[in-house]
Amino acid sequence: RDTMLQALRCVIKPAGDKMSEDVRKSVVSTLTSLLNHEEDSTRLCAAGVLGVTISWLPPDELKAVVTQQLLDDNENNNWTIRHGRSAALFSSLKSAPSHVLNVANIDQV
Repeated sequence: RDTMLQALRCVIKPAGDKMSEDVRKSVVSTLTSLLNHEEDSTRLCAAGVLGVTISWLPPDELKAVVTQQLLDDNENNNWTIRHGRSAALFSSLKSAPSHVLNVANIDQV
């Protein structure tokens, strides 16, 4: 699983703009669900792929992912989802900081 996620990251990073809308939505849905995976390595790999995918999301999907996933800091969530989301935020800020900051201001991040 982790190897396939790394391969997906290597494909999306340079060519994510070639994804169809259906594929992109499916990938984002799968990645956000994997942010809660029980294995640390899988959570981190999914977070990395989601981070590079941020660059290729249209504005409405970008806003939804950033506000509902990356910046959701609900203390009632279990630690695995909070860890996955913080890793995804880190990866997104590393890969596409301007995209994240277009949706959220620096204080929210």
